[in-house]
Amino acid sequence: MLMKIFLKSKWHSLRTTFWFVPSIMTFSAVIAALSASYVDRRWGPVFSAEKPYAWLYGMSPEAAGSFLSVLASSMVGVAGVTFSITMVALTLASSQFGPRLLRNFMKDWGNQISLGTFVSTFVYCLLCIRFLPAPSASKEPSHLQFSVSIAVLLALVCIAVLIYFIHHVATQLQVEQLISNLSHEMDQKIAIFGDEQEQSLSTEDVEKCKEQIPEDFDEASESIRAEKSGYIQAIDYDNLLHLATQHSLLLHLFQKTSTFVSYGHPLMKVYGASGELDEELSEKLRGCVLVATKLSSEQDLAFDIRQIVEIAVRALSPGTNDPFTANQCIDALRNGLVQLVNFRFPSRYRLDEENKLRLIYPTLNFTRLLDLSFHQIRQNAANSVSVRLRMLEALAIISTHTQNQTHLECIRQHALMIQRGSEREGVLEESDQETIQEFYEMVCKALKAVGWETMEHEAEEEVEEEVKEEETSSSSKK
Repeated sequence: MLMKIFLKSKWHSLRTTFWFVPSIMTFSAVIAALSASYVDRRWGPVFSAEKPYAWLYGMSPEAAGSFLSVLASSMVGVAGVTFSITMVALTLASSQFGPRLLRNFMKDWGNQISLGTFVSTFVYCLLCIRFLPAPSASKEPSHLQFSVSIAVLLALVCIAVLIYFIHHVATQLQVEQLISNLSHEMDQKIAIFGDEQEQSLSTEDVEKCKEQIPEDFDEASESIRAEKSGYIQAIDYDNLLHLATQHSLLLHLFQKTSTFVSYGHPLMKVYGASGELDEELSEKLRGCVLVATKLSSEQDLAFDIRQIVEIAVRALSPGTNDPFTANQCIDALRNGLVQLVNFRFPSRYRLDEENKLRLIYPTLNFTRLLDLSFHQIRQNAANSVSVRLRMLEALAIISTHTQNQTHLECIRQHALMIQRGSEREGVLEESDQETIQEFYEMVCKALKAVGWETMEHEAEEEVEEEVKEEETSSSSKK
């Protein structure tokens, strides 16, 4: 599994480069030029003599050379313009959306294929010029009719690709399109994780797993440490479980994917090894954790959420002040959280076939994802009433899709933090405060409608007490 994820990571790295696809297309152009010239040398006279092949371009060697030279020089200029436009687009995307979102533009097939089309056409024309026959006094058509015809076809394709590229770049730079792409990727990842998720353990099974943890686990266990610094891209849980079962071990993995680890940082603890861990077993266990210099989204369900949140936070910065973009980000996050609110996340305990505890590792849950989605946006939306209202509206909609009391209480806590923050941070207009209060009450009504059991008056009493304390302190200062 780790090798599969490693290969996926390498493939993802290749996809986010501007040289991979153009290189493949350029190599294909070389093959096409050699093949076309071979066809012309082998069957060129037949082409020039038979009428059924009149659609082929018959030119003298001088005319064919001039045509190919003009086309090649034009493609070099167009490729330079394309590269310049791409760099300008990347600069704008980096400054507006964040440098971590550049990979979404670099991995776009449209940009790579457009650049590859112009470069490969240039290479094709250059090689065809090499195979031109010597000029003839009779000015008869050259034997490169088939090659020149393909060059004419490539010229028409390049014109269409240039028009497409300009439209594509203009579309990709629109924030609505970027948010839509990230939301689509998040939906795909949720579907994949839903198909591959582990069977969640019941509360009784979780308690039994906790009972199997030895009391002297911390004292008797040995640590496996990282041998290099970087981000954890993937973890092979199946192989860890297999090694733990094979050697009768209990493993406690500390880190999860997308976590940064330093050299010598503990990755996991191993309990049950007789004496010290041998070097071979340590390398096998350490090899189940893939550490690289870049973040990867292969096993990280929260990767796309972080990207959407980054767009929203940048939109709420004082230099940008774009609450409309932040509201669109909240809508995209709401769409993903509605799917995740009833998502059966895997348990942090893994058992072997004999129901013995072998592996403990950190996992995501809905509470963590909800915090990741709304905390930073709420903290940066102090001066935006519309963003706070959109967050409360999103929380109300998410609450209607679940009856899980833990999730409902987490939703209530976020709504309460938004309502409290509006009072503390001094939303001056009384009508704005009243509107936020109405939306907060709307969230509470939605929670009650799905069976929220926590008493609402407890939260209201907390707010009233804090308001009274603030009023008392302000009056004492006066």
